[in-house]
Amino acid sequence: MSGDASFRKILGTRRRTAPEKLVMAKVRCMVRKLLMAGAAASLTAAPIAAQEAAVNARQSAPASGESALGGDSALIYLLGIAVVAASIVFLSEDDDPVSP
Repeated sequence: MSGDASFRKILGTRRRTAPEKLVMAKVRCMVRKLLMAGAAASLTAAPIAAQEAAVNARQSAPASGESALGGDSALIYLLGIAVVAASIVFLSEDDDPVSP
């Protein structure tokens, strides 16, 4: 058996007829148009919402003193660099193929 036929046998799928392919193409086109309309609506609504939020934003009060937890620490930056380096080393994928 070829790989394609065995895949269909395992999943119980069959080849689609021409009318089924046409319906699926129309459905994909409709979904694509709906997603594009949603993206366009969100792009037009985002600046309006941001402007409204800026109008209604509260002014922050000045701090009377500095926090004991705040401040720039080189330890935090070095820890972040160490985490990134460790993730690169330990999560790198092997480039060797699985099949012979």
